[in-house]
Amino acid sequence: MATYLGQCLTLGQLHTLAGATASFVAVISSYPLDLMKNRVASASLYKSPLDCMRITWKNEGFKGFYKGVSSPMIGDVAIGMTAFGVYGYMSTRLKQSSNNSFSPTKTAAISGGTAGLAAAVIGCPFEVVKLQLQMQYVRGLSASINVASSEYTSVVNHAVAVRRAEHLGSVYRGLVDCVKQVVGSRAYNMGLTAMCMRNVVGWSISYPTFEYLRNCFAEHMFGDFSEQSVAKLPTWSLMLSGGISGSIFWTAVFPMDVIKANMQGQKINERTWACLRSCVGDLYKAGGFGRFYKGLSAAILRAFPHNAVAYSVYALVVTALTVPQHAAVE
Repeated sequence: MATYLGQCLTLGQLHTLAGATASFVAVISSYPLDLMKNRVASASLYKSPLDCMRITWKNEGFKGFYKGVSSPMIGDVAIGMTAFGVYGYMSTRLKQSSNNSFSPTKTAAISGGTAGLAAAVIGCPFEVVKLQLQMQYVRGLSASINVASSEYTSVVNHAVAVRRAEHLGSVYRGLVDCVKQVVGSRAYNMGLTAMCMRNVVGWSISYPTFEYLRNCFAEHMFGDFSEQSVAKLPTWSLMLSGGISGSIFWTAVFPMDVIKANMQGQKINERTWACLRSCVGDLYKAGGFGRFYKGLSAAILRAFPHNAVAYSVYALVVTALTVPQHAAVE
């Protein structure tokens, strides 16, 4: 029979717990790639993801790849709880409704879009804090490079000037200080419109894609895609379905993510853009349509493993808590 814990949880609590677990594991496994994605998309300092990785390692060492991880450790778990919780609850209710005339794909799309909107509203402040912590070192490093191109009377003066410039971008003393400044500046909703657009479009595509691929595997292996057949799927098939779904997500919505990253990564007390329209215009002037795809390779590189872990862990937790164990192993 299903586990005792699964029997004690409501439908919403079940999917929320599964989403939190999946998000926590996914953050730990893919955060360095997320950092590369955001830095390449937001800063002109890096030529490519590999160049970003090289510079980060050279200047910050291993800990540089986990700079700002405290915020997503909390934020991504909150977002995952919301997204998977809303999606699981809505999709299950729609499937069980006697008046539901939607196809499985449409049900997943509606549930996914709603989940994406909820996750954007809940997650925007966390994303602002994460981007601020990720980008502050880049600002200082960019300033130091500008300093390095100037002439100084001595090597000592030059070294002092470079060091001082590197600290220009270090406006936060840590996570708590960053949160205080973001809240004090009322910057917690920067990029919310772009984030809503990204999430609604992306998750109304990725969730149906995951369910479709998972059902295809079940039908191919067991002849149908009933709940019992899906529960017996090997982990690799869930990871492959999740990885492909995540890659499609980022390919479809990456321009919106670039806009979001730039708006949320700007200096909160010296904002370059007050609205989505001005940000889009400036980015287009800076690099045409290609500017909106800067860092796409880093996003795809991160998306596949991150979503492979997130979707598979989510599905496995839900199965473990709901599907009778004898049905899952037969």
